[in-house]
Amino acid sequence: MSRGLKGLAESASRAFISTRNATGLQQQRLAGDLPVKPNKYVESWGTKREHIEETYKWDGETWRTIGIYVFAVPVLIYTIIKSEYHKSDRKYGRKERDFL
Repeated sequence: MSRGLKGLAESASRAFISTRNATGLQQQRLAGDLPVKPNKYVESWGTKREHIEETYKWDGETWRTIGIYVFAVPVLIYTIIKSEYHKSDRKYGRKERDFL
């Protein structure tokens, strides 16, 4: 049993040594000297995107969009679903259900 553990320890140490040597030979670039030329338009867009809270404007268009997606769309979906239930109830001779 001790021979098995010794063999396991030796193979593990050989694997560690070979990995250590392999990483010494690999080129490591950690976003440093990459051959990339910065594009001023992309950099400007990225900066504006990171600082959106400084450039965002609350205007009529914003309130209209919020009103449509927060109030009008859910009411429209609710109305369509309610009408489908009523149509199904009439088709099968059931009493129409009361919603809200």
